[in-house]
Amino acid sequence: MLLLLNQQASFTGAEQLGLALGMKEMAYIVSKAVHEKTMHNLPLKEYIMEWLHPL
Repeated sequence: MLLLLNQQASFTGAEQLGLALGMKEMAYIVSKAVHEKTMHNLPLKEYIMEWLHPL
């Protein structure tokens, strides 16, 4: 789980770097990757939260 979060943070950092340097194409491509990774990680995060905190 920590590895997944670290990877996502790296992509987010690359997105911010692209924006800061005015590289709109890079920021756009990376933002699409961040969105896709977020969508894939969401069910995993929900499952872990339910497993850690059962009703």
